[in-house]
Amino acid sequence: LNYKQMSLYYSPVFFFHLLSVSLRNRSLVRGVGSVILIGLVVLGTFGVLWMPWLTTGLDSTLQLLHRLFPFERGLFEDKVANFWCSLSLIYKAHLRHPRKHLQIASTAMTLAGFAPCSVHLLRYPSMLSVVYAVVITSLSFFLFSFHVHEKTILLC
Repeated sequence: LNYKQMSLYYSPVFFFHLLSVSLRNRSLVRGVGSVILIGLVVLGTFGVLWMPWLTTGLDSTLQLLHRLFPFERGLFEDKVANFWCSLSLIYKAHLRHPRKHLQIASTAMTLAGFAPCSVHLLRYPSMLSVVYAVVITSLSFFLFSFHVHEKTILLC
């Protein structure tokens, strides 16, 4: 995510895999301690990478978030064959609903798209499950996310 928002779809896979591995075959205290340690490392990394923008003021931080998540560009680009583009052939959701509602709907549909593989990864962690989860999660983000860049699916 610190590279570009297009890498966001990797994070649920790594989160659920690391959570599962941390809690499996350990006492509850050691498992939770491991999860907290991983969380602190992630937050520390974010803090170091975001420090230049955080220290220069709220405006620069908001500008960075605006560039990472470009909601103002619209629901989809013209030639992106995702769910929203296909839906627009029969129902113009982007013309009939406020952008805020479409953001909520796209977020909910994206989460619903990869929730089953996340639960599976949490229950049955393996490298094969990680590979499948990356594919399913990236396809879910591609199909349902707000303003998708079609070239990112090639990274999967």
